[in-house]
Amino acid sequence: MSPQASSGGAAAAGGMDFQHRVAAWVAVHVLAEKAATPPWDLPADTTLERLQCETGQPVDDLLVESSGGGRIFAQIKKSLQLSSTPCSDLASALDQFVRQFIDCRNKSGGSSSTGRPLDPARDRLVLITSSVSSKTIRVHLLNALCRVRNLTPEQALKKAATNNDERKALSKVQQHIHKSWQALLNREPSDEELHQLLSLIRVHELDVNAEGAGEREAMNLLRFAVLRDPDQAGRAWATLATLCA
Repeated sequence: MSPQASSGGAAAAGGMDFQHRVAAWVAVHVLAEKAATPPWDLPADTTLERLQCETGQPVDDLLVESSGGGRIFAQIKKSLQLSSTPCSDLASALDQFVRQFIDCRNKSGGSSSTGRPLDPARDRLVLITSSVSSKTIRVHLLNALCRVRNLTPEQALKKAATNNDERKALSKVQQHIHKSWQALLNREPSDEELHQLLSLIRVHELDVNAEGAGEREAMNLLRFAVLRDPDQAGRAWATLATLCA
């Protein structure tokens, strides 16, 4: 095996391990119920109820269902860079978000779990990544998306970016969304549709590697809110990661 192939295999394995740990982190929040602070800007009284890994949805890495019928569709990318390349991980994640948004809208009125349009009050499209991703993704894109949600209908999306890094991040994201939308529906999204989609997206930096902040949070929830024997937290965390794998 060539060094390059070995490196690629190790990176893929590391990405899958990250995905399993993210799913385990969510599982801990499900088990902790009201003791866990709801993530992804969900309402304060929200609890996570169940999760599915590797679903058949357009956003297929993770589906989390919350109290009140909320749905969180997550793409998990350990390392992510801001790229305009159509085959990049960022383009792939955004394409899945576009397809999920349109799929849910098209199934409006159906009896399935996706039988209604995504609701920004309780639903989310989450891009979960780690601290090894670029600052443009973790900070600048995150900040711009936060401001998108506070725009009035009359304000242009460009108002959400307040510096060059944010403008660059938001512009590339919009470019990818426009390409995917065009490929799916043979037309560009309207400003209203683009605003609706971007308002659903969250960027979540989650370090669930050994001794990472996310792992420590999960272990503390296991100790103080889930387990009868707090000394079993390490074993419980390892078991959950294995089950999610």
